[in-house]
Amino acid sequence: MLRANPVTNALAIEARNSRELAEHRAQWQYLHNLHPELGVQALRNTIPSIYAWLYRNDKAWLMAKEQTFVKPAKVEKHPIDWEARDSRLLSMIRTAYEAITGLQRGPVTTTELYARVPMLSSCLENRNRYPASRAFLSTVLRRSKSKVLHDHVQCGKASGFR
Repeated sequence: MLRANPVTNALAIEARNSRELAEHRAQWQYLHNLHPELGVQALRNTIPSIYAWLYRNDKAWLMAKEQTFVKPAKVEKHPIDWEARDSRLLSMIRTAYEAITGLQRGPVTTTELYARVPMLSSCLENRNRYPASRAFLSTVLRRSKSKVLHDHVQCGKASGFR
Protein backbone atom coordinates (compact mmCIF):
# COMPACT_ATOMS: atom_id res chain seq x y z
CA MET A 1 0.00 0.00 0.00
CA LEU A 2 2.79 2.41 0.87
CA ARG A 3 4.64 1.77 -2.37
CA ALA A 4 1.49 2.35 -4.37
CA ASN A 5 1.22 5.86 -3.01
CA PRO A 6 4.61 7.67 -3.25
CA VAL A 7 3.58 10.52 -0.96
CA THR A 8 2.50 8.14 1.78
CA ASN A 9 5.66 6.09 1.26
CA ALA A 10 7.85 9.21 1.62
CA LEU A 11 6.00 10.22 4.79
CA ALA A 12 6.45 6.73 6.26
CA ILE A 13 10.18 6.75 5.48
CA GLU A 14 10.55 10.21 7.00
CA ALA A 15 8.64 9.13 10.12
CA ARG A 16 10.84 6.03 10.48
CA ASN A 17 14.01 8.12 10.05
CA SER A 18 12.94 10.70 12.62
CA ARG A 19 11.96 7.91 15.05
CA GLU A 20 15.40 6.27 14.62
CA LEU A 21 17.05 9.65 15.04
CA ALA A 22 15.15 10.31 18.27
CA GLU A 23 15.94 6.81 19.59
CA HIS A 24 19.67 7.10 18.92
CA ARG A 25 19.82 10.62 20.38
CA ALA A 26 17.98 9.41 23.49
CA GLN A 27 20.33 6.45 23.89
CA TRP A 28 23.40 8.70 23.57
CA GLN A 29 21.99 11.20 26.09
CA TYR A 30 21.00 8.40 28.48
CA LEU A 31 24.50 6.96 28.29
CA HIS A 32 26.03 10.41 28.84
CA ASN A 33 23.78 11.03 31.86
CA LEU A 34 24.64 7.59 33.21
CA HIS A 35 28.40 8.28 32.96
CA PRO A 36 28.91 12.07 33.10
CA GLU A 37 32.54 11.63 34.16
CA LEU A 38 33.49 9.94 30.90
CA GLY A 39 34.83 11.83 27.94
CA VAL A 40 33.58 11.39 24.40
CA GLN A 41 36.09 8.70 23.47
CA ALA A 42 35.45 6.60 26.57
CA LEU A 43 31.70 6.90 26.09
CA ARG A 44 32.05 6.09 22.40
CA ASN A 45 34.02 2.95 23.31
CA THR A 46 31.18 1.85 25.61
CA ILE A 47 28.63 1.55 22.80
CA PRO A 48 30.36 2.27 19.49
CA SER A 49 27.33 1.45 17.34
CA ILE A 50 25.30 4.39 18.69
CA TYR A 51 28.16 6.81 18.15
CA ALA A 52 28.79 5.48 14.63
CA TRP A 53 25.11 5.77 13.69
CA LEU A 54 24.88 9.34 15.00
CA TYR A 55 28.16 10.26 13.33
CA ARG A 56 26.86 9.05 9.97
CA ASN A 57 23.28 10.31 10.28
CA ASP A 58 23.30 13.30 12.66
CA LYS A 59 26.86 14.58 12.86
CA ALA A 60 25.94 18.22 13.55
CA TRP A 61 23.87 17.27 16.61
CA LEU A 62 26.56 14.89 17.85
CA MET A 63 29.32 17.50 17.52
CA ALA A 64 27.17 20.06 19.36
CA LYS A 65 26.60 17.56 22.19
CA GLU A 66 30.31 16.76 22.39
CA GLN A 67 30.97 20.37 23.38
CA THR A 68 29.01 19.78 26.60
CA PHE A 69 31.22 16.88 27.69
CA VAL A 70 33.69 17.22 30.51
CA LYS A 71 37.21 17.00 29.19
CA PRO A 72 39.02 14.10 30.86
CA ALA A 73 41.95 15.05 33.03
CA LYS A 74 45.33 14.91 31.36
CA VAL A 75 47.24 11.84 32.35
CA GLU A 76 50.78 12.51 33.46
CA LYS A 77 53.04 10.56 31.19
CA HIS A 78 56.19 9.35 32.78
CA PRO A 79 59.26 10.43 30.88
CA ILE A 80 61.25 7.63 29.32
CA ASP A 81 64.67 7.04 30.80
CA TRP A 82 66.61 6.63 27.57
CA GLU A 83 69.94 6.28 29.36
CA ALA A 84 68.66 3.29 31.34
CA ARG A 85 67.25 1.74 28.18
CA ASP A 86 70.56 2.30 26.42
CA SER A 87 72.39 0.69 29.33
CA ARG A 88 70.11 -2.38 29.26
CA LEU A 89 70.42 -2.73 25.49
CA LEU A 90 74.21 -2.37 25.71
CA SER A 91 74.30 -5.10 28.35
CA MET A 92 72.25 -7.43 26.13
CA ILE A 93 74.46 -6.70 23.11
CA ARG A 94 77.64 -7.35 25.13
CA THR A 95 76.25 -10.64 26.44
CA ALA A 96 75.28 -11.70 22.91
CA TYR A 97 78.68 -10.64 21.54
CA GLU A 98 80.55 -12.61 24.21
CA ALA A 99 78.39 -15.68 23.59
CA ILE A 100 79.03 -15.50 19.84
CA THR A 101 82.78 -14.99 20.18
CA GLY A 102 82.94 -17.88 22.65
CA LEU A 103 81.36 -20.22 20.10
CA GLN A 104 83.22 -19.27 16.95
CA ARG A 105 86.53 -17.96 15.72
CA GLY A 106 85.25 -15.87 12.80
CA PRO A 107 83.84 -12.37 12.82
CA VAL A 108 80.64 -11.41 14.58
CA THR A 109 77.97 -10.32 12.12
CA THR A 110 75.00 -8.05 12.61
CA THR A 111 72.75 -10.98 11.66
CA GLU A 112 74.05 -13.01 14.59
CA LEU A 113 73.57 -10.09 16.96
CA TYR A 114 70.03 -9.49 15.68
CA ALA A 115 69.27 -13.18 16.19
CA ARG A 116 70.45 -13.05 19.80
CA VAL A 117 68.89 -9.64 20.58
CA PRO A 118 65.61 -9.58 18.60
CA MET A 119 64.66 -6.07 19.73
CA LEU A 120 67.94 -4.62 18.44
CA SER A 121 66.71 -3.66 14.98
CA SER A 122 63.64 -1.82 16.29
CA CYS A 123 65.73 -0.03 18.92
CA LEU A 124 68.18 1.20 16.32
CA GLU A 125 65.49 2.59 14.00
CA ASN A 126 65.67 6.02 15.64
CA ARG A 127 69.19 7.30 15.05
CA ASN A 128 68.99 9.74 17.97
CA ARG A 129 68.62 7.04 20.62
CA TYR A 130 70.94 4.45 22.20
CA PRO A 131 74.30 6.21 21.63
CA ALA A 132 76.36 3.86 23.84
CA SER A 133 74.89 0.77 22.18
CA ARG A 134 75.58 2.24 18.74
CA ALA A 135 79.16 3.07 19.66
CA PHE A 136 79.78 -0.44 20.99
CA LEU A 137 78.23 -2.01 17.89
CA SER A 138 80.32 0.07 15.51
CA THR A 139 83.49 -0.77 17.46
CA VAL A 140 82.70 -4.48 17.65
CA LEU A 141 81.64 -4.81 14.03
CA ARG A 142 84.66 -2.81 12.81
CA ARG A 143 86.94 -4.94 15.01
CA SER A 144 85.43 -8.13 13.60
CA LYS A 145 86.06 -6.96 10.03
CA SER A 146 89.63 -5.86 10.74
CA LYS A 147 90.30 -9.12 12.61
CA VAL A 148 89.25 -11.09 9.53
CA LEU A 149 91.50 -8.99 7.33
CA HIS A 150 94.35 -9.37 9.82
CA ASP A 151 93.87 -13.16 9.94
CA HIS A 152 93.93 -13.34 6.12
CA VAL A 153 97.12 -11.30 6.00
CA GLN A 154 98.71 -13.55 8.64
CA CYS A 155 97.69 -16.65 6.68
CA GLY A 156 99.19 -15.11 3.54
CA LYS A 157 102.51 -14.39 5.30
CA ALA A 158 102.70 -17.90 6.70
CA SER A 159 102.20 -19.44 3.28
CA GLY A 160 104.63 -17.08 1.55
CA PHE A 161 102.03 -15.02 -0.35
CA ARG A 162 101.84 -11.26 -0.21
